[in-house]
Formats: sequence, structure tokens, C-alpha cells
Amino acid sequence: MKKWLSFLFITGLLFGLSISTALANTHDGKEQTYHPQNHHLKHVDKEKIAELEKQGYTKKEIFHALHFAKYSGKTVEEVLKIYKEQGTWDLTAKELGLDFKQIHKNHKEKFEKLYQENKEPFIDYLADYSSTDRATIETYLKTVSYHKLFKAAVLAKTTDQSLSDIMKKHADGTKLKDMYKEANVDHKKVHAEFMKVHRGLMKIAKKDTNQ
Repeated sequence: MKKWLSFLFITGLLFGLSISTALANTHDGKEQTYHPQNHHLKHVDKEKIAELEKQGYTKKEIFHALHFAKYSGKTVEEVLKIYKEQGTWDLTAKELGLDFKQIHKNHKEKFEKLYQENKEPFIDYLADYSSTDRATIETYLKTVSYHKLFKAAVLAKTTDQSLSDIMKKHADGTKLKDMYKEANVDHKKVHAEFMKVHRGLMKIAKKDTNQ
């Protein structure tokens, strides 16, 4: 079913979006420090990375190129060539016609659609994951998106806080990204939690698709 195919966008939501937002908000490609570590490099041939490093590129540059390649349809080598010609990641994005804010928006819209299709089990999962009763989760969802609430739940889990603590700070005007920066949370720990969430949502989507 198309629902199962669309589930692939959960990965983009939990991982890609944080990266896309970082790049969209950077100046010449300098990442924000609060985002999870680059997991894309783990899925790339180590020999390829070594080859690119021998050519003088840093892992940071390779990471950017991988991300740009993913959304532009270009190869990593082609992206790096353009980057070398343009001199900055901002100009490289323009040359490739990439608008990461729009990509971020598209991913959010697709996830929200998937959430609506799996609303009840997704709420149950979030309640269980955050050790919060369902009624409280439903109350939070009246003021924030499911996507944002999940990010808040992961922040709470990785910083040994309750979801209610995080949501109170959010209600007081503190942004989640600022909370991540302030907590100086271990990126590997955040990545592990996002993977846990990813597996949980995948299990729900698979079950729903097979029914």
C-alpha cells in the first residue's frame, strides 16, 4: 500500500529534518551544534569516504555533499565539484536549486498525513514512550504538532527530565532547539533514542499496513 511507502518519510522527519533545518539556517554550511551526529556517513562505503578524504575533502564537507546529493539527484562527486567552484554551501545550494526550508515543510506535511492515518496507535506509543497518560498527550497535541511532541519526548528521555517539564518550558517560550543546546545532550544518545522511536513507528505502520 501507498501508506507503507509513505512511511519512509518518518526517517526524514526524525533524522533528515533536523539536518535539513540545520543547513537551511546556516551561513555557508556551518551546522548548529545541537543536532544529532551525522548518521548518513554510516551508510556510505568507507572506501568511498577514504577516497574523497584523500582528495582533500573533510568528513564535514562529505556529509554536506551527501545531503545535497540526496535532494538534488546529483552524485556526491558532482556536488563536491560544484562546491569547489562556488566556494560556499549557500551558493552550492542555489546552484543546485535546493530550498531546504521547503523540503523541511514537505516532510512535515507528509508525516502529519501519516500521523492522521495512524493517529490512535501513534498517540498510544508516545504515551508509553514518555511514561505519560494518554489524556495528557492529547492535551499537548491541542497546542503542538505530533512531530514537535515526539522531539520533546526524546529530549526529555535523553536529559532525564519528564515530558511535562519540557512542555512547561516550551509553554514559557523556550524553543526545543534551545533546550537541546542548553542541555548539551550527547549526540549519540539522541541518535539512539531517535532510532528507537523510528523502530516503534515502523512496527505500528507495518502492522496497520498488513491489516
